[in-house]
Amino acid sequence: RSGRLRPAWLAPRPRRVKLPDLLVFNQELAALLKAGLPLLQALQLLADRQREPRFRAILVQVRERVKGGVELSEAFGEFGDAFPPLYSSSLKAGERTGELEQVVRRFVRYLRLLLDSRKKIYAALVCPTFLIGVSAVLLTVKAVSLLVVDGRTNWFEGVQLLAVYAILAIAFYYA
Repeated sequence: RSGRLRPAWLAPRPRRVKLPDLLVFNQELAALLKAGLPLLQALQLLADRQREPRFRAILVQVRERVKGGVELSEAFGEFGDAFPPLYSSSLKAGERTGELEQVVRRFVRYLRLLLDSRKKIYAALVCPTFLIGVSAVLLTVKAVSLLVVDGRTNWFEGVQLLAVYAILAIAFYYA
């Protein structure tokens, strides 16, 4: 390559840990802490079980930092954008109060609520997005057919009419 540096806005952003993976990790962490397993052993066990290679590498580094005397919240906070900002703050509150397991359980409830809300929003947007897309295609095709065809009836008008009936049926079904 030419050896030129990339502008900051073109630099690859660090990938975030997927929320479902973070949810499962925190559920298991809370269960292990409640069972009385020491934090370092819990982190090692969870790192060994993690299937996502990037998340596994982060967990190994976090464990090493905690083993070196760094607080858990600070160790996760060093990965910046890989975790939600609330995560490190929640862990810090749990460390300060001595209730790490309960704080992790609250964070699990928060993640479940967040994931459920996202699912509901996506599900609510599917039908309108589909209807808008089909309507845009039909309007475009109708405009083209009016400009190209010299006013005579053609087979395409029948297809358009069937598509309009289908859209109306779908709209009334979901309304």
